[in-house]
Amino acid sequence: MNNIASKFRPIALLTALVISPHLYAQSEEDELALAYGDDSFISIATGRNKLITKAPAVASIITAEQIERSGARTIDEVLESVPGLHVSSSSTRLSPVYSMRGIRTDRNPQVLVLVNGVATTNLYFGDRGPVSSMPTHAVSRVEIMRGPGSAVYGADAFAGVINIITKKAEDYDGLTAGARVGDFNETDAWVSFGKTEGVDIAFSLQMTTTDGDDDRKVGSDTQTVFDNILSTNASLAPGSLDTHQERADINLELADDNWVFRYWSRHITEVGSGPGVALALDPSGNGEVDDYLLDFTLKKLLDTTGWEGDLQFSYYDVNTKSESTLFPEGTVLPIDASGNVNPVAGFPTFFADGLIGNPEVYERRTSIDFSAYSKNFERHQLRLAVGASTSVLDPKEEKNFGPGVPVGTLTNVTGTPFIFVTSEDRDVMYVSVQDEIQIASDWELTAGVRVDDYSDFGTTTNPRLALVWDTSRRLTTKFLYGRAFRAPSFAELYAINNPIVLGNEELDPEIINTYEIAFAYRAGVNAQLGLNIFHYEIEDLIEFVTQPSGASVAQNSGDQTGEGVEFEWSYEATKALTISGNIALVSVEDDNTGEEAANFPEEQAYLQLDWLIANDWVLVPQIHYVGSQNREQGDPRDDLESYTLVNLALTSNFGAKGGFRWQIGVNNLTGEDYADPSPYEGGVPSGSFMPDDFPSEGRQYYALGQYTF
Repeated sequence: MNNIASKFRPIALLTALVISPHLYAQSEEDELALAYGDDSFISIATGRNKLITKAPAVASIITAEQIERSGARTIDEVLESVPGLHVSSSSTRLSPVYSMRGIRTDRNPQVLVLVNGVATTNLYFGDRGPVSSMPTHAVSRVEIMRGPGSAVYGADAFAGVINIITKKAEDYDGLTAGARVGDFNETDAWVSFGKTEGVDIAFSLQMTTTDGDDDRKVGSDTQTVFDNILSTNASLAPGSLDTHQERADINLELADDNWVFRYWSRHITEVGSGPGVALALDPSGNGEVDDYLLDFTLKKLLDTTGWEGDLQFSYYDVNTKSESTLFPEGTVLPIDASGNVNPVAGFPTFFADGLIGNPEVYERRTSIDFSAYSKNFERHQLRLAVGASTSVLDPKEEKNFGPGVPVGTLTNVTGTPFIFVTSEDRDVMYVSVQDEIQIASDWELTAGVRVDDYSDFGTTTNPRLALVWDTSRRLTTKFLYGRAFRAPSFAELYAINNPIVLGNEELDPEIINTYEIAFAYRAGVNAQLGLNIFHYEIEDLIEFVTQPSGASVAQNSGDQTGEGVEFEWSYEATKALTISGNIALVSVEDDNTGEEAANFPEEQAYLQLDWLIANDWVLVPQIHYVGSQNREQGDPRDDLESYTLVNLALTSNFGAKGGFRWQIGVNNLTGEDYADPSPYEGGVPSGSFMPDDFPSEGRQYYALGQYTF
């Protein structure tokens, strides 16, 4: 922590010197606005709306207006502005990894993502599925809580929680249609509608297509390794990562005073293989994803008893198909007696059509949740919640390798012992209690606990304590403790017959204990500062660990300790110019080796200007600095270098009622050349099957037009 503090001190001092001359010249009207103004509310911290400055958590809010001004296309781009959160790419189709405070694994199941408060976790990998980022047109706001949330949300609220709230009827101004075009042959088109008479109706449809950036090239891949060993020439490297995509996203909400029904779905008809499922380039590979989420909530139950209650039913359906040539046509691979790739015990085998695997995962989750708040106690806000869910995973697969398959012959193994994962189900029941206690006029204590019982690995209990102190009229201080867990995914428990990943039914859930001190300083209506200091301890982190056979087996690989600071600010310099940003420093140590944990930046900084350059024009430059990233112990590759991204968006007629809105912009203005880490493989001399890492998108210009009728 001393190293972090020494880095942080000059930055904080410089910011204070720049801003402080402007902070204290506040009028009496400003003071009244400070006391009674329209502060932001957040629901993610406690399960009900609460002022963000009083919420018992370190949290951020990003509104639709901020999203539109910034030009962010996806939730990934929205989250890049959050302190302590780094967005990178996984090895699975380059799906997004949300690394919070240095907690990173390749599948990234440690961050819980909600849509309107309902979890979107996939059973198989415990993540949000391949290419999971949502487009932003239908998003009303995004709430982000950094730190544990299992006392309210249960599993997977480990490193943090992200709640994506879609637009309601009042968020739309009648009928709107728009389109955006950009480099890489990218096209977005959308239509939306809102009506507030009678039953409220909100509807949005967005279509997206892109060819991807063909300049994201790598020089070698897994097939290159086998070519070098077996003197073959089958690899498609050097070549480009395949990042093409076609998708449609639909949102519908119907509501009145006593109930709300929502439907959210994404239909990805084509998605490229990224670096290839086996890190061997696969330009012909394709994936399909069909997700839909239904939830129905009855509101204002128990009103006559002094309680407010909500009863919610939800159903989440996920169907993911993959058609993959794991290794290209004409490959020669070491195949063992089981029919799987095994560099140690395998015999060279020729595959004229390549090594083919076409898995399909069908998941269903049905949930019922009841939560109630008391209005019977003068100094207490009591929340009780109970719920249950049942989840089912049904796999299908055809492949031309593995046990039970004639080598080289495409064979359907669905319903046989030779499939990649067994059919499984999981039942969960929970109860949680939370009390927000006003122990004095300027002190509020939040105490809570949630107990979850899992049918497949047992019971887990997660408490939280938060003490919020109104230190002065301007300063709020928070003392926070939370414990969270992550349930092992079905792939981590039950994957079989797989040359890439194998499960382990002896796994324990991951556990984290986090301690935080947070300061929020409101220096009048035009400036706010925040400082967060945190320390966490992780037990039984689950990772896929490579074995001598080449397969990766899920293991509780060890413990980690992390600590860091986050400094953020927002300053309205004039009515036409707002300056906001943040700085985050984090250090994470592997307790087993004593080495620094890998594959995340220890230093990040973000700066944004919102500049009204004319009555109808808003210019938003964004500068995002990402520090260097350590490699894993034993990885011979150099550390990933730091980089700085510059984005620019210029919007005309922003926020106007009716008529046209225009936007032009550029992402990665300077054409920065940077990469996200590819997985380390201990038995490969170069350190990875794809040693060039995963190159990121280059400069992209775009233009947007939207008309509201």
